[in-house]
Amino acid sequence: MSSAFAYCEACGAILPIEGQLVCGVCKHKQSNQGVAAPLSSTQFPMQPGAGYGQPAQGQVPPPYVPPASPTQYGAPVAGQYGADQYAAPNQTPGPVGYGAPVAGQYGAPYENQTPPASPPGWAVQGQNQNQPWLGQSPYGYAPTPPKKRSILPIVAVVALVAVVVAGLVGVAAFVVSSGSNGAAKPTATVSAHVAPTATPTPEITPAPEFALAGTMTHMRAHATATTLKDGRVLIVGGWASMSGTTLTATSSAEIYDPTEKTFTPTGSMAAPRAAHDATLLADGRVLVSGGSDGEGRVRTAEIYDPKTSKFTATGSMHESRIEDSVTLLADGRVLIAGGYNKGTRLATAEIYDPIKGVFTKTGSMAGGRGEHAAGLLSDGRVIVAGGDNNDKPLASAEIYDPKTGEFTATGSLSVARRYATGVVLPDGRFLVLGGENANSRSIDSAEIYDPTTEEFTKTDAMTSYRELASAVVLQNGTVLVVGGWNGSPLSSTEVFDPATDTFTSDVSMSVPRGDAATAVLSDGRVLYCGGWTDDTTLSDSAEIYGAPGTASGVSPSAGASPSADVSPNS
Repeated sequence: MSSAFAYCEACGAILPIEGQLVCGVCKHKQSNQGVAAPLSSTQFPMQPGAGYGQPAQGQVPPPYVPPASPTQYGAPVAGQYGADQYAAPNQTPGPVGYGAPVAGQYGAPYENQTPPASPPGWAVQGQNQNQPWLGQSPYGYAPTPPKKRSILPIVAVVALVAVVVAGLVGVAAFVVSSGSNGAAKPTATVSAHVAPTATPTPEITPAPEFALAGTMTHMRAHATATTLKDGRVLIVGGWASMSGTTLTATSSAEIYDPTEKTFTPTGSMAAPRAAHDATLLADGRVLVSGGSDGEGRVRTAEIYDPKTSKFTATGSMHESRIEDSVTLLADGRVLIAGGYNKGTRLATAEIYDPIKGVFTKTGSMAGGRGEHAAGLLSDGRVIVAGGDNNDKPLASAEIYDPKTGEFTATGSLSVARRYATGVVLPDGRFLVLGGENANSRSIDSAEIYDPTTEEFTKTDAMTSYRELASAVVLQNGTVLVVGGWNGSPLSSTEVFDPATDTFTSDVSMSVPRGDAATAVLSDGRVLYCGGWTDDTTLSDSAEIYGAPGTASGVSPSAGASPSADVSPNS
């Protein structure tokens, strides 16, 4: 069945012929009824109850330009990079993120958002018919409207062809004709001057580099750095000093302001802690949990509120933990899994509910696991891989399903490793890189988990042996790997390309940094704070990588410094 439609004379938007003389997109008043053209409803199928259908096969729309990010967010959904990615309002979304045309975006958990202007990209199956993208055709992305063609260019082309043909015939006759004495007449050489084609000057993108970002108010390593929703960065706790083999943790915290380029103190925690976890919650507060106070493991947790600049106590975990993994789930809750307590690797896990402010037990892993890698998969499940159990590195991996509250086994790593770094790639796969083997040596191998096959496959090796590195997913889909340890702290960096599964060296930091705090700023640059510059020296300096718009997500490493005993007197 075909329906009659017309195109706007000004912008080409599709509009019904009957009774619509003003375009609903550009508000242009049509001189008649627009440029008439039939449009088949079967070409752009409407799926009742599912929203707009997909665009027609073979249709090529202009490149999609994501709209500006809304100023208020709900809880993240499956397939997004986590709360750290869009921590501040009015930032540009990455390939998948707030403000992009995600199925079911308007409605819970995306509350209080304002629909952005119509994206000029593909229609999305599952959009809400009651809240369509403004200006979107109800039959998908409208094809390019027909253009009126003038006969003058055609006449001019025909005339030009006639002149050229006539000229060629004349030249040929002149060449082959001969005089009455039988001698050939001289051959004329016809040459035409062709103007050289100007070569466009390519746009040069400045090479990324590290630039110093100032000095923190305290020296600290194994602290946390969390980008708040207003764009500032909260830096919490960490090891503040080392005397012999004794480490002292700090309860202090500070704020980095990227606009002012300054570090300033903020409210302190109730108790010191280092090697802890910090998670940005959906409401903008920050959950700080676990870690070590220098005397033993910490079971308590605290909440930092940027509105008051204060920490307040929240529910405590059921077990003290360090070297565990913490993952923000799609529904806004937080999964804490495994870790180390009093000489034992833990198999238990628990869930923090930010609304109730309490931790509750959930299903346990198959065995004890700490110092492992973890990531949120695109379907909302969580993968935990590798790690350590009783001083033996693990190759096993498990999947946690929030719907059932249970862990199940999945494909294993080809290389057993602890202190590895894990990061979810834009295509949904999970990259695990580096780490430490059973001989306590750093390794350079990496492998990728594919959720569809539930198997790990090896990639090319890294350019450096490293463990406890940081990994950042850049907006072009590559992964920046920074610092870490290889017997001593590293300043080197490298980039992983998921398209080729290869690593290449990149620009180095100004100083080596092990256990530095890492955060992605609202403009896409990456902040690295403090850390160990050698086995015993702490740093209070900070530096920033790249230009605005270079990063879209961060996966800070988990685990403790291999050069220091962070578990004395358990």
